Amino acid sequence: TGGALPTFKAVVSTQSTGAILYNYVLTLIITTALMMFTVLLSTAVSVFKLTRRDVKSAGDAAGKISRKASWTVVILAILFFVFNSVYLAIRVFVIYLIAHTDGSENFKPETSVKIIFGMFFSIFCVIPLNSAVNPIVYFVRRSDMREFLGGIFSCK
Repeated sequence: TGGALPTFKAVVSTQSTGAILYNYVLTLIITTALMMFTVLLSTAVSVFKLTRRDVKSAGDAAGKISRKASWTVVILAILFFVFNSVYLAIRVFVIYLIAHTDGSENFKPETSVKIIFGMFFSIFCVIPLNSAVNPIVYFVRRSDMREFLGGIFSCK
C-alpha cells in the first residue's frame, strides 16, 4: 500500500549496524543532557529563591537555614551529575564494545561478560545508588533527621 508506514524491521534492515548504534548513542546523549539541564535549571532556581535578598534580611536564623538548604540542593545536584555521568560513560562504553564485536571473528567470550556486566552495573547499580545516597545526604545535613533516627534506635 502506498500510504502505509514502514515497519520497524523494514527500517532497521535498511540501516547499517553502525548507523543504528550511532542513532542510539546520540539519543542516549541527548536525553541525558536534557535530564541534566533540567536538574541544573531547577537547582539554579532553587538556590536563587533560597538566597534572595529578602530572605537574607528576614533574620540571621532564616538566612542560615536558607544557606544550608541551598548547599543541600547543590550537593544533591552534584551527586545527580556524578552518577548520571558514570551511567552515560558505561552505556557508551558498552555500545562501543558491541559495535566493535559485531560479526567479528576476533570476538572473545570475556567481551560478552564486559557487556553484560556494564549493562547490569549501569542500570541496577549506578542509577539506584543515586537515589540511595539522597537520604544519607539529608541525614548528614539535617539535625532533625538525626534526632528522629536517634530516637527510633535508642533503647529507652
